[in-house]
Amino acid sequence: LQLQKRVYSKAHPKSILSLKNNFIIVSETNNMRRGLELSGLTEEAIQRCLPTLQETCMNNESLRLAPESDLQSIGVALGYCIRICGANGTETTTTTPPPPPPPPPTAPPPALPPILPIGQPVQIQVMHSNKGLAVHEGFGNGVECVQWDLLDKPNHKFIIETVREGVYKIKVLHSGKYLAVHEGMGNDVVCVQWEFLDKPNHLFRFDDAGNGCHYISPCHSGKSLAVNAIMENGTKCIQWDRHDTPNHKFKLLLC
Repeated sequence: LQLQKRVYSKAHPKSILSLKNNFIIVSETNNMRRGLELSGLTEEAIQRCLPTLQETCMNNESLRLAPESDLQSIGVALGYCIRICGANGTETTTTTPPPPPPPPPTAPPPALPPILPIGQPVQIQVMHSNKGLAVHEGFGNGVECVQWDLLDKPNHKFIIETVREGVYKIKVLHSGKYLAVHEGMGNDVVCVQWEFLDKPNHLFRFDDAGNGCHYISPCHSGKSLAVNAIMENGTKCIQWDRHDTPNHKFKLLLC
């Protein structure tokens, strides 16, 4: 064996030094690998790190002079760095967490009840024709309510009176009677004047129709007062399914 070493060293003078350096590098790498294992890094991640560790040990002479414990400590530190930078040694990028979702939309506030000229004489204008509601000049029950040119006469004027919150009765000024709808629930039931009875077909609700206008709804049927969509005087006021059309909308004009 001694003879083989002498022959080998004469034939290859740098070989023994090279083998020694390689042994040291392998030892250094193993010590650092042990540190990586102690840091909790997975075997797959360690295998990806080994080529870099070997190259580092080969090119850094100070590592070859470090004690075994220091090399393991370096390995542990490297392992923790790798784990922090990315799970199991895979590089990850830091992303800004998404903003919290917006709060759910709040329900719109309930519509305010329309402001009505309670107790004041008004004319009730029909929006499709710009005429007004009127009651024929008779004083008895059952006199029909129609559309007519706006005239400054008592049978063309009304007074809105509160019965309870949101519910009203409509007094005809010339007769002292009140508007009512015959008790039928269908369309085309006629609006008339009648002595007041505390019954749903004698009571009305005013709902906002936009632009200062109102829907006028008989309480017994839930329909709305309307005038046939024609322009002539004498066209009857009736109840009908509510539509967003001018002949279903009314404006209150102070007298």
